[in-house]
Amino acid sequence: MKYLSLLCIILFSLALTGCGGSPHPPNIKVSREPAKGLSSADMDNAYLAALADWTQAAAQERLAETYERNRVPPEGRRGRAHVDARYVEAGGKRLAIVDLAYTGNPVRVARVVGLAGKELVTVSCTSPDGAPIQVLDPGSACGKVVQEAFFD
Repeated sequence: MKYLSLLCIILFSLALTGCGGSPHPPNIKVSREPAKGLSSADMDNAYLAALADWTQAAAQERLAETYERNRVPPEGRRGRAHVDARYVEAGGKRLAIVDLAYTGNPVRVARVVGLAGKELVTVSCTSPDGAPIQVLDPGSACGKVVQEAFFD
């Protein structure tokens, strides 16, 4: 139940990232929500698996909505969302990195999820052309935002 509520928080925060202005490039979104008791100890393999499953399901649902909106017949719907999730330790923090890609589409999304103080922070970086996203390299646009969100 705890994971379900945390995933709902993430879903809500991701919905909010599209609202309002942002100081970041349009391909980078940052959301912050109260951690509501989530600790780094809770960020275990079960949490990571739930985060990956939720990301996969949400991406597949958005893909289906896009097919519907564009009136693509079922036999022409070949795209699928693929998710890879892992933890990294950086600067003394445990961060979940979720990579999302689609078959038949070059778009890639990398999400970094972790705790910063008493907040659950998500940094989402999109590569429309499928170029690798350097989430931990402070020399990259995404890495710079990740650095600011979690370590500054």
